[in-house]
Amino acid sequence: MKLSRISVIGVAVAGLFATTIAVAPSALATPPAWEPDANGNSGTMSFYNAAGVQVTSGTDLSHLFDYAVASTAENPAGFHKASLAFAYPNHSLPTSGWFVNGQSVATTYPVASAPGALAGVAANIPVSHPGATDMNLTAALGGAILDTTAGYANIVQIRLAQSSGANQYWTADISFDTTAGTWSEVYPAASSAVSTSTALAASPVGQQTGGSPVTLTATLTPSTAVGTVQFKDGTTNLGSPVALSSGSAQLVTSALAAGTHSLTAVFSPTDPGAFAASASTALPYGIRDASSLTTPASVTIKYGSTTTTSTILKDTRTGHVIVGVPVKLYRLPSTLVATVTTSSLGKASKAVAPTARTQYQWRYAGNTAHKPVNSGTQTVSVAQVVSIHSTRTTVVHGTAYKIYGTVTPSSSGQRVYLQRLLGTSWRNQGSVILKRQKLPNGATAVGYVFTLRPSARGTYKYRAYKPATATLVSGYSGAVSIRVT
Repeated sequence: MKLSRISVIGVAVAGLFATTIAVAPSALATPPAWEPDANGNSGTMSFYNAAGVQVTSGTDLSHLFDYAVASTAENPAGFHKASLAFAYPNHSLPTSGWFVNGQSVATTYPVASAPGALAGVAANIPVSHPGATDMNLTAALGGAILDTTAGYANIVQIRLAQSSGANQYWTADISFDTTAGTWSEVYPAASSAVSTSTALAASPVGQQTGGSPVTLTATLTPSTAVGTVQFKDGTTNLGSPVALSSGSAQLVTSALAAGTHSLTAVFSPTDPGAFAASASTALPYGIRDASSLTTPASVTIKYGSTTTTSTILKDTRTGHVIVGVPVKLYRLPSTLVATVTTSSLGKASKAVAPTARTQYQWRYAGNTAHKPVNSGTQTVSVAQVVSIHSTRTTVVHGTAYKIYGTVTPSSSGQRVYLQRLLGTSWRNQGSVILKRQKLPNGATAVGYVFTLRPSARGTYKYRAYKPATATLVSGYSGAVSIRVT
């Protein structure tokens, strides 16, 4: 069968439909003469509203329903699109020759966001999701000549077909009343099954650390319902179906990966004629793994130098590095230095050049998959830089010469010491106060000057030593050698 596509005009806005209405056409005592439709030969279908509740009648001919679900699996497999159309009964023609009108736009199935009981529909069952301007019977009736023969009058066959070009379709028949603006399903006959509702709870409430058990409990109303519950994470089944016991089914799982999950419980009755299927509202649930940040080793650098501080972010449960997320470097107690995105190795690095002893800490704020964490504290100590010079490298004993230099950062008013190497030990030879002065090399700067007058011949080694301060490590100059003749 090739479906005809005719433009439909005068479309009204879609509405939600209740499962029962005050006024509706009477259902036929027997199925229509053409059902089951040998030319369709695929099966029947059911209708659902926007909340995912099955409907068998309605009060709006401009948009009959929001979902149509086939009763059997797709054939051929793999064509995951389906559309709907109206076919007008004609007692003088087989169903393959009927006029077809009002075809909807093909939509993809399975519907990942399907509500209510639709969440339990298998992925290979065709589902059509007509838009707000589709399934407009009021408009479509104007494009056809209606058969008034008894058993054919005021009835329309609705067909669901895969977008595969196959000559087959699923059917349902409705009777309509254009005066009252109502419709009622006449084939397949409405089920007398008791409606059910499914509620889902998860424990512990809120979220859990990855790998820890989560208990899912489904509660059925009425509690006399008999069947099984399939717990699902999105479209993925969690374990096997669990049999109901006194209206409840429970599953304990540790299989939820880190991240945000959409959990549902889908009830399948043992006897569909006794109880209707139902599905819970999706329950958001978060799993967050603990994370870790390595602590960089403490180091000492010279004043004016740069060092690189680095950390590696990992998921502590899996041992895998966490890639592409922001971590922050703080100068303690609370100054943000930089925000760095972790590399493909989970690493974050930042060059720093502190001018005094500084403590650093890396911090990760966490995300939906990982908990926040702080690294340990890294101390970067800063040593003072001491220079040393001599006015002479060779001197006759008894002749004066000078040893001088500077300290960085400038430390005017603080004391600096001259040390001499005696054997293997450096011994203090005296001290002076750092001050602004003219140095022997002609420069004016904050520095020190020692005047020496050796009385004995030999080779002397000297260095300058600046003691530590509250924020700076002590500094030592290199050594100078003086030969006294």
